[in-house]
Amino acid sequence: MGNKAIEAYKHALRLREETNNLPRIALTLTMLSYALTHRGTKDDLHQAIENYKRSSRIDILLENWQAVARYWGDVAVTYNKRGEYQTAIDYSEQALDRNERIGFRRGIALTHVRLTESYLRLNRFDKASFHAEQACKNLTHLATFDRKMIRSGFCNVLIDLAKYLQNARRVPEAIMYVKVALELATEANESVALQTTIDFLQQLQEEADRIGEI
Repeated sequence: MGNKAIEAYKHALRLREETNNLPRIALTLTMLSYALTHRGTKDDLHQAIENYKRSSRIDILLENWQAVARYWGDVAVTYNKRGEYQTAIDYSEQALDRNERIGFRRGIALTHVRLTESYLRLNRFDKASFHAEQACKNLTHLATFDRKMIRSGFCNVLIDLAKYLQNARRVPEAIMYVKVALELATEANESVALQTTIDFLQQLQEEADRIGEI
């Protein structure tokens, strides 16, 4: 999702603004922000946050609470990408609360994915492990599009978390997360990531066997 997508969303936004179609303006702002976050320059991330805020104001006016929860979660992704992990957590916690109150399982799953990354990058490993467990339990609620978008990043997060758990001699937990990472890597069909994950899982299983023999 690159320059062409961003220009297309900008053009769509101008058309929506001409007709003052508020629901479509909010949706287009969200999609534009997503594309900007994916491209990820410093200016892109700043503009994405401003667009997300504008979209949220419209959705609050329209009382579209599911979209408001999506805003909190989406903007958390942007703050994660900026390295502002505590701010990302603050937004994600609001998203999680709203999604749980309205029973939006897809939103719950995505929010746990985001919180896993935020806490892991802050070296708060127990919190990261808790949210990783919840994310893995809820992955079945994600749409195919969601899984495609998160699988590479979340795979890497799970591998990093598993490495910490391995060092902490929490090998069974590490294996659990690497198995999910393997599932995501298999879906992505990225040969290097897939082989790396397979090798790490084999290493962990051999270590678990050795521990069991002691």
